Amino acid sequence: MHFEVTGDGAKIVSDVCTELQKTMTKWPLFNSRHEGYGVILEELDELWDEVKKRNPDVKNMRSEAVQVAAMAMKFIMSMENEWELKVQEIDPTLMVCENCNNRPLGNDIPEICERCEDNEWGRPSNFVRRRKS
Repeated sequence: MHFEVTGDGAKIVSDVCTELQKTMTKWPLFNSRHEGYGVILEELDELWDEVKKRNPDVKNMRSEAVQVAAMAMKFIMSMENEWELKVQEIDPTLMVCENCNNRPLGNDIPEICERCEDNEWGRPSNFVRRRKS
């Protein structure tokens, strides 16, 4: 199936690309999926704030929707350009369990800490990057 963007659709795509270009000159690609999700959620919350007004400003609502779309594009770009490389570059000696500071053995970083698998929070712990002291 081929889809051609014309008329109003072309203007929308152009506006999203302009917003993406504007944000890319101020901030680099997202460092992680969590950061990207947080930024998208923030923009979506701003859109939601406008949507739920008794008399929403249509121009502002459109602007917020364009920002959501631009951040979604930036998320995809970040994922495809940066995250793959960063996964390969993680130094296991810099990782610790977020609860008990347990370090992974060897070069493999497990999904969860075996020591904290059944902890008082009722959820497995993740390994996080240790701050340099």
